[in-house]
Amino acid sequence: MYQGASEAVIAILVAALFGYWIDGYFETSPVFLLIGFAIGFASFTIRLVRLGRWVEGQGSGEDSNPSGGDSDQSHQNRDDRDRDRDIGDESQNENER
Repeated sequence: MYQGASEAVIAILVAALFGYWIDGYFETSPVFLLIGFAIGFASFTIRLVRLGRWVEGQGSGEDSNPSGGDSDQSHQNRDDRDRDRDIGDESQNENER
């Protein structure tokens, strides 16, 4: 339910804490902290865009996975549709002869 919000907090927090730790190690405060925030925010933005596309796809009936990859079920559904379409094309070609 709150997947986008929790991923935002986690992505930004983890990257910022990692940047803070690097700053402490190299004594470069706040350079890597700011870089960490930027990387975390970019990661969150990309993930949010993918999640938004997935939600839109659910409304239009498309099969897609919010992580950006295709699930096994989505491959199976696509294969079934392709097979059905090919069978329909073959029977249509036979009727035209």
